[in-house]
Amino acid sequence: MAKVPFREQEILAQIGRSILEDTASIEADTTKIDDAAILGLAGTADSLAYKVHEIEKHFHNSEQVFGNNVNFMGADTPIKFTVVGGDNAWGTELMIHDGTVIESGSAVKKMDINTLYVVSTSAANKISIVEFLSGTAGTAIADITLTDATDLFTKVGHGLVNGDKVIVNSVVTTTGLNSYTVYYVIGVAGNNFQLSLQQGGSAVVLGGGNGTASLSKLTQTSLTKVCVSAAAVNNDATPIIMRSPRVACNQRIFVRAKSETGQTVGIGFLLGLHTYTA
Repeated sequence: MAKVPFREQEILAQIGRSILEDTASIEADTTKIDDAAILGLAGTADSLAYKVHEIEKHFHNSEQVFGNNVNFMGADTPIKFTVVGGDNAWGTELMIHDGTVIESGSAVKKMDINTLYVVSTSAANKISIVEFLSGTAGTAIADITLTDATDLFTKVGHGLVNGDKVIVNSVVTTTGLNSYTVYYVIGVAGNNFQLSLQQGGSAVVLGGGNGTASLSKLTQTSLTKVCVSAAAVNNDATPIIMRSPRVACNQRIFVRAKSETGQTVGIGFLLGLHTYTA
């Protein structure tokens, strides 16, 4: 066995001493870390305890299931609601959270969509896509005149173009519009336009006589898309885990579905939502 030269022995010995010294230093610093943790509870933002506390808040906040409560989501209301997808095109889009009912619409509280519970589908073994979006509504376009006979919306300088998405803030007299349904603008001609349930689709039929309405244009961002399928009709509460960016509780949440070509599939579901303090 070859001997290690004296110089190399010295180097190895020095490395060994350094390791021992570093270990002792780490052990000595443990007390300092513990002190910092205690200080953190008193408000030292950069301390270990403060950071641990911030992490824990993300795990100890409420995990709730949302269903349909009248029109929008209500906490712990396990009632399914349905999104219809049509023949490889997006079906009617619904606003399932208007920015107020979850944690009082707080901008400080955050939420993420984490579980989709598929309650039923209308066809077995047919894949559909469900998409969740977040968004905000712009300044209300008020005093829009509604003409029942022609399904026209009239407003000087409305600023809308074909393909814009809008929601209904309020409507007087005229029927056929819902505050939780997302509509597409179609048929823009000067001061007149119509609304459709699908982009480029047919105009929504108005009723109840002439009236007025207030609309707001939507700005949306896709949160997550998931593919769903059922082995049989009425597939009870099958959970699908999702990954979605966290958004403020005062953001509006929307959902829509797209079915396989040749199919029109209604997907009933419950929504798992995690809320926490930012």
